[in-house]
Amino acid sequence: CLDRHQTLTLEFTDRPLTAVLELRRGVLQITTDAPITRRSDPSALRLRTPWPVWLRQMSLGWPDLTELLSQGDLQLTEGRPEQLQAFIDCFEKPLERMPLLATR
Repeated sequence: CLDRHQTLTLEFTDRPLTAVLELRRGVLQITTDAPITRRSDPSALRLRTPWPVWLRQMSLGWPDLTELLSQGDLQLTEGRPEQLQAFIDCFEKPLERMPLLATR
């Protein structure tokens, strides 16, 4: 994953919030409130989900994106499922439950 350069855009459907996760040479950069723009990059990924679904999954632990996609809670609007899995596989899964996230 040290040579991977890929972006994952999270569009939250129920609020004006977008987060872009960019993985470049093993370093993850997160930008929020980024403008929603379409990229012509074939390695770009784009997910759409309601904020409560994402928040619930993060509070329960590492989200099972494959299950969320099959249930329809998450929509992959750009990219392929195997690209998404390769992106996620670059990170170690936490050993314990993720800490409780504060909501605004």
